[in-house]
Amino acid sequence: MSEEEEIKFLKKKLLLRWQKEYLMRQLESRRREEIINPEEYVRSHLTPKAIEVLEAAKSQYPNIMPKVIKAIAEVIARGEVETPIDAITLLNTLRFIGLDVRLESKIKFYKKGKYMDIKQYLKEKE
Repeated sequence: MSEEEEIKFLKKKLLLRWQKEYLMRQLESRRREEIINPEEYVRSHLTPKAIEVLEAAKSQYPNIMPKVIKAIAEVIARGEVETPIDAITLLNTLRFIGLDVRLESKIKFYKKGKYMDIKQYLKEKE
């Protein structure tokens, strides 16, 4: 390869790199623009049980959760987290940052072809 061809090759290579960086910046800005409502964006990347965890956290920590939701939305937009996010991952993340979210627990029994609460089960037992 002659020196002139090598210079042309290097220019093309540099131009391609610049184009790639420009497109990546545009993609990143579009992702940020898409997050107009961070809560809806996060909800769209959660499993149904994780949405329950999110609702419990919002009711227990109403002042802190909007900031947490915004941070989660940014992490999802950057692609640093695999989606959909399940309930255990979300709960562990919230506990890691110091939010001890308490979830409502129900004990149900399966008897005679139907599920019943522990209250109903104990009443029938008496």
